[in-house]
Amino acid sequence: MAKKSTYFTDDLKQFKTLLTNYTSGLADGARDITENAAKDGAAIMRLVVATSGTGWENRQGRIETGEMYNDIDAAPREERISARGNSVIQWEFGWINGFEDYYRYQEEGFNNIWKSRPSADGGGPRHTLPMNAYATAYTEISERFKNDMRAYVNKKGWD
Repeated sequence: MAKKSTYFTDDLKQFKTLLTNYTSGLADGARDITENAAKDGAAIMRLVVATSGTGWENRQGRIETGEMYNDIDAAPREERISARGNSVIQWEFGWINGFEDYYRYQEEGFNNIWKSRPSADGGGPRHTLPMNAYATAYTEISERFKNDMRAYVNKKGWD
């Protein structure tokens, strides 16, 4: 009988080591995937700002001073251990280096009293269409994040 319990105890120790290594590896992978998703989200936002023009003065994008473009970034927000002992990894992307009121107008669209005729972007008189930089990036990145996490967990296995 003592032999059985010894085997069980050894197996349990091995399983605990295997489980610890597995979850540690998942946390490292999740950290990398989260960082890449945030950085990619910022890159998508910059692309939209640079290419989503309003047709104003024949400009291609929405860059006049460069502030709205340059304020887009990605950065770690928080990494901590939760009350349940789980590792919490958070990154953010968007206008985190600064935010001016007109960024919101450009992002969401607005009534433009200076615009007297339809523009190249399809916006009618007195209306500037939204550029949706954050919305576009968020939609694309959230789907990619889910897929990358699923693929990583499935690939990781129980090495």
